Amino acid sequence: MAGGLAGAVKSDEPFILRHHTYALLYCSFFVLGAILYGYDGTYFTGIVAMKAFLRRFGDTVTNGSPALKSGTLSLLSSIVQVGELLGSLTATVIGGVGGRRGGLMAACAFVSLGAIIQLAADGSIAQLTVGRLILGMGIGQISNCVPLYLSEASPTAIRGIVVGSWQLLLAIGQVIGACVDQGTHNILYPSTASYRIPIGLNFVIPLVVFACIWFIPESPRWLVSRGRDKQAQRNLELINRGNPNYDSDKALWEFKEDVRRSEETGGGSWTSLFTDKVEFRKLVSTFGVLAGQQIGGVQFIFSYATVIATDLQLANPFLITIIIDIIEVLGVVAGFFIIERMGRKTLILWCSGVEIISMLVIGGLASGPQIAPTVPPEKYGQAAIAFICVYVFAFNMSWGPLAWSVATEMCVGPNRSKIMGIGTAAFWIVAWAVTFTLPYLYDPVGGAGLGLKIGYIYSGGCLLSALFIWLYIGETRGRTLEEINEMFAKRIPARKWSAYHCNVAVYSHRDSTFPGGDDDLLVKNVNGTAEKRFEQV
Repeated sequence: MAGGLAGAVKSDEPFILRHHTYALLYCSFFVLGAILYGYDGTYFTGIVAMKAFLRRFGDTVTNGSPALKSGTLSLLSSIVQVGELLGSLTATVIGGVGGRRGGLMAACAFVSLGAIIQLAADGSIAQLTVGRLILGMGIGQISNCVPLYLSEASPTAIRGIVVGSWQLLLAIGQVIGACVDQGTHNILYPSTASYRIPIGLNFVIPLVVFACIWFIPESPRWLVSRGRDKQAQRNLELINRGNPNYDSDKALWEFKEDVRRSEETGGGSWTSLFTDKVEFRKLVSTFGVLAGQQIGGVQFIFSYATVIATDLQLANPFLITIIIDIIEVLGVVAGFFIIERMGRKTLILWCSGVEIISMLVIGGLASGPQIAPTVPPEKYGQAAIAFICVYVFAFNMSWGPLAWSVATEMCVGPNRSKIMGIGTAAFWIVAWAVTFTLPYLYDPVGGAGLGLKIGYIYSGGCLLSALFIWLYIGETRGRTLEEINEMFAKRIPARKWSAYHCNVAVYSHRDSTFPGGDDDLLVKNVNGTAEKRFEQV
């Protein structure tokens, strides 16, 4: 029978903590990679403001002190996004051959190499740039393999929270980076420990990964896609061994059915991403949601928080950065309590409204009186920081974690790694564009001198992102990845996803005594009609 709108069929698996202990444990290890991404976002914005760093790498003089030119700051801040773009694209190849575990190990190797090159740099902007580029490649690979593993290894009941934990660990990494900078920035020159300690701490997570990755099961869905069904079933049992109601035979059958249906449609190639309308819709959905997360200007805050607070002439800009990063963590935690209640789409749209208003207010505060170029009076600056905090809380409650959750739910089917690779590439392209152009738009010297009036531009980006979610993305709360793939295959409009009645065949029986040694799988559609399909499991 055709799918309909009467009574949505969704996963009814309850969330019981003891049933998902091992799934949470394995995913918690894998998501450690997000700390590296968050840490890089804040430790570097702090060290470029440190006196020891500027004495070694400064290429101009401002008010009698060494400083970085706008172009140099733009290069050092944005080159990491170029590396992240390259890393996200190469992750498709590495992940296809080595799996999600192999992707994480390769990523940590790149991060370690990039940190070594930066530590060895002694006043060379070129060497520092190369180190940032290579470290960025590692971060880009992490942004591909970690969300994929989280979505593939986690049961449906906890998938939204587990994939959303990417943003939580990212925010924690940002807090760590800001705290490290706060603790080292007063180390006096000629010692270079103030900036070398933050760079050196990039080795911590890779060391943990290399020591423990051997105990983490590979993604069962990836194993099925490579034809390694027996190992996939063993890993399913490892991940879900705390759940007495879990049926690994049923789960394996569902994964194989999804692969079979995808192969029947002719998907699974680079060309199909653009020639097949279903695969192209998945590509646009993944591309759009990850790019949409960035065009709202979040890099404006995360990459330049310390610089902004310094330019506003506020006391202790490093402490302000720490406060902003702590608010990030609180926003993600608050989101965990309402993601599965409100749904992905609704939460993103409501919080987008808060972000738009916050950016407009920030721009408005900078449009009033000025005590210096791009510097409003102190009370205006304090109010701007307050609305930056509001924006950060709303972003991290919605777009921060949910862009990654929704993206991994959109890139279902045979082209999963390819679509996620292009999606994360789009993410890093937009992140690079925002970070690279920001100094030229923000700075009064060598730039447009907009200062915080740049909030007007980013409010427009927030609006465009919200419109894309409203018009193009369907609600995925409570859906398995196989159900989402079916709705794509049947070209169900996004607005009808939440009520759509899936018609996925249901695993009903397994008889290992079937003559010839094959397994007898009884397939029953939701209307009760049964048919037998014989396949080797």
